[in-house]
Amino acid sequence: MDAAIKQTSDIATFLSVGLLTLFHPEVNRKSDRRYKSTVRGWREGSYILMDRPRVDTGAYLMLRDGQDCLIRYTLEGKACGFVARILDFEMSRSNASMRLRWPEGVQYTYFRRGERVKCELFCEVRTDKGQRLNAVIADMSHGGCGLRLDSPLDANSKLALVFDLPDGTQVEGLDAVACSVRRDNDKYFAGLRFEETATAAKNDVAFFVSSRLAIMRGEAEAEQGSSVLVIDEDAAMVATIAKTLSRKGVQCVAASHVVDAFHRLRAVRPKGIAINFDFRELAAAELIRLLKAAGLSDDVPVLLYGGTGDNLADRAKAAGATEFVAPCPTLGPDVAFYLAKQLAEK
Repeated sequence: MDAAIKQTSDIATFLSVGLLTLFHPEVNRKSDRRYKSTVRGWREGSYILMDRPRVDTGAYLMLRDGQDCLIRYTLEGKACGFVARILDFEMSRSNASMRLRWPEGVQYTYFRRGERVKCELFCEVRTDKGQRLNAVIADMSHGGCGLRLDSPLDANSKLALVFDLPDGTQVEGLDAVACSVRRDNDKYFAGLRFEETATAAKNDVAFFVSSRLAIMRGEAEAEQGSSVLVIDEDAAMVATIAKTLSRKGVQCVAASHVVDAFHRLRAVRPKGIAINFDFRELAAAELIRLLKAAGLSDDVPVLLYGGTGDNLADRAKAAGATEFVAPCPTLGPDVAFYLAKQLAEK
C-alpha cells in the first residue's frame, strides 16, 4: 500500500454530487465529534455546497461564519480530506445548507481494504433471524472486522452492527456478512465482510481505521528517538534538515500538507516544530493558530524559517514563533542546529 499522503489541486475530480462526508467542526481536535453531511454541488474555484449537519437530537448543528472545519470522505479506494472555511449557511428548514470556501487542495491516501488495526469495541449484533447478541470487535479494516462472541453464528448470515468508535461517534446499522466462524477456546470468532450498501457507516469506519494506521506509523517513527515536525513543501529542504538532525540523534518527521501535519502532530507528539515561512497552503500565522487549536502545547517551540519580504523576524514573532531563522545559503543546517538546541534546552 502507498501510505504516503498526497495532495491535488484538481478539487472537482475528487467531488461528486451526493457524496457522503464526515464534517469535523474543529480542525482535527482529538475530542471532536464528527457529523454526516452530503455534497450537493459546487462552483469551481468559489465554493462547495453541502447539507448543514444535524446533531443526535435531529436539530441542526450550530455553526458560525468564518469557522474552520475539516471534511473527510472515501472515494474510489482513497481516504480524502480537506480543510475549508464556512462562508455562510441557511437557517430555514426548507434549505438547510452551508457553503464552504473552495479549498486550496485535497489531501488523500490510498488504502488497502485488508489492512487491519487491533481494537476492543463492544458491539451489538442484530442477526437476520431477529436475534440481538453482544460481541466485541477485536480488529477492523476498511472492508470488514473480526468479532468475538459467546454464541456461534451461521456462516453467510446477514448481520447489522451497532457500536461506538473511541471518539464517541455511533455507528449504527453497519451491514455485514459472516464469511467464517470458528471456535476459539470458550468463545467464537467470526470474520465479517462489510456490505457495499452501508456507505455512511463505512465512512465512519474508514476514517477510524485510517487515523489509527496513521497514529501507528507515527508512533513507530517516534520510537526512534526525540522527534521534531518539519512542515515544508520543499522536499530537498526537508531532506537537508533531516540529514543534519540525524547526526544529532533527532528524528525528523515531515509533513508537506496541512491535514498530514495534523495527523503527525497527534501521532508523533513532536518536541519541536519548524515551518517554512513560505508554506503556500496556509499562512504561517494561521497554521500555527490551527496547530494550537488541534492540541499543540505552548511549551513546544515553533521555529519559522526562510520567507520573503521585509521585517521577517517581527512577522515571525507576531505569528507566534519562538525562533526565526533568516534566509541564507546554509538555511537547512541552521534550522537543524536551532531545533536541536531548543530540544537540548528543554
